[in-house]
Amino acid sequence: MSAVLARTLFDDIFKDVPTSYFVRPVQGDRVQNPDQIRLDVQESGPDYIVNADIPGVRREDIDVSIDGNKVTLSAVFRPDDRKIEDSKVLHSERHSGTVTRAFRLPSEIDQTTAKARYQDGVLTLTLPKASARNMRLVIE
Repeated sequence: MSAVLARTLFDDIFKDVPTSYFVRPVQGDRVQNPDQIRLDVQESGPDYIVNADIPGVRREDIDVSIDGNKVTLSAVFRPDDRKIEDSKVLHSERHSGTVTRAFRLPSEIDQTTAKARYQDGVLTLTLPKASARNMRLVIE
């Protein structure tokens, strides 16, 4: 059996297996678009650490929102206004527009102590897990 045929057979078998059991995208199961934000998620003690590749975007054009255990990243890619006088574009691959990526984590996030840092095209989020609150019910 050729390697290509074997790879195709196994790709078909495993195509519906989630890429991760705990960190699930809100829609779909894989990064489909090459312009989509790619990320790594790690669990480190009381925190989730998210590294998202968002090169070519200004810090002020990145938005992060957290709702319970759902994290949404959004970035605006601005068109490049640098044009050479008396020239025409022969080929352009750079994206402009808004890209959004949403995913869920296994537990809720403490939004009050979450941190974000953007350096060298990588957005790093430190997302502390929300502590389990003991709630005492009043018996009537």
